[in-house]
Amino acid sequence: MVVKVNLNEKELRDVYLRVRKETNNFKKIAPKIIAENCQTIVIFRLALGISVKKFAAICKRSTGSIDSLQRSPRAINYGVAEYYTKIIKSLWKSADSSLKNILKNYNLFYGRAIKGVKILSKRDRKEFSELGIKKSLERRKSNEEEYFKAARKGIEKQKLTKQEKRIKELLKKRAIQHETHKFLFNENLDFVINNKILVGCASGKDKNLTHHARRLMYQAYRVKYHNKKIKYVAFLSNNFGNLKLEEVPIGAVKLLNEICDAWFVDENIAQIIIFIAGPNLQAQQANDQ
Repeated sequence: MVVKVNLNEKELRDVYLRVRKETNNFKKIAPKIIAENCQTIVIFRLALGISVKKFAAICKRSTGSIDSLQRSPRAINYGVAEYYTKIIKSLWKSADSSLKNILKNYNLFYGRAIKGVKILSKRDRKEFSELGIKKSLERRKSNEEEYFKAARKGIEKQKLTKQEKRIKELLKKRAIQHETHKFLFNENLDFVINNKILVGCASGKDKNLTHHARRLMYQAYRVKYHNKKIKYVAFLSNNFGNLKLEEVPIGAVKLLNEICDAWFVDENIAQIIIFIAGPNLQAQQANDQ
């Protein structure tokens, strides 16, 4: 399971400064701090230099449980907070609570490079946590062809989802040349139009929309890292294919707005074609009227 802290570096700094103040420079770690805001766990965990998986094992909890606690600021049961506080305090002798160390571990565990964003695959994350940044990059560079061999296998033969079929019909209707499930920039892209516009699709239950939005955002970052001129379009849908704009969680909206050139849902899916075709299509529509 790939986990991600729902914080950027600036937000992480803000949380760090608040926790440092509330703990008197980490001298008094009390359950109240975690009970009032469970996301502060990430600060203590990064200070300890422990991955989510390892921390979950120490706490005898699932990785998903720890991931849920550190994703968003919210209050939790005091008894639960007391349980985690006791474990954190028992390990604290080995902690380095400096902001420099916490940011270093954040970059290590979540693959945010110092010079630009490089969101990593599950395999990347594992290598980064086990080997460290320098060694894992050297290993990847030494045999890149083998590294991506498995990722390319069978991609073009994948069946289209219901949402992808809807977009394909729209593209076909307007005679817009496109490729589906193309491997480009070491990414599996749902739609590629003239190697200039990429469309990523994600669908699922309403409660998972923010997770899907985050996945699309990461892909947009990765492809734009290789080519800043690429236009990345995201399409978000629910299981019923009737998602409305007003139903998209605020967190998902912020993620999609961060890097995507445009994003759409079931309610306004037809507008994808207007964005892709640009002014020419708009002019044609005006003439048709």
